[in-house]
Amino acid sequence: MFSLFKRKRVKPVEEIAKKVEISFNDSVAKEILVKIKDEFGLDYERQEHITFRKLERFALKHDIYNFNKLSTMIEDSELFKKELINMLTVGETYFIES
Repeated sequence: MFSLFKRKRVKPVEEIAKKVEISFNDSVAKEILVKIKDEFGLDYERQEHITFRKLERFALKHDIYNFNKLSTMIEDSELFKKELINMLTVGETYFIES
């Protein structure tokens, strides 16, 4: 199925790392998840590691190379925050039979 919207292809982390300093700190990611839990009631503690990787991919897609900047963007932009929450809450449907 093709989409009308073009997706921005995320370059491999290794390729980006050659050009900029990438610093994804898990303690900052935990702070982001605490803020999400407090504001939206979404608890990702049980799948924390997977969620950290999702946050990394989301950040890289937006040319953000550390969780401190991601946290700032979330606080400064409701639209950006909404996009992040939508990305985190889209469920897997591979198990649903048609």
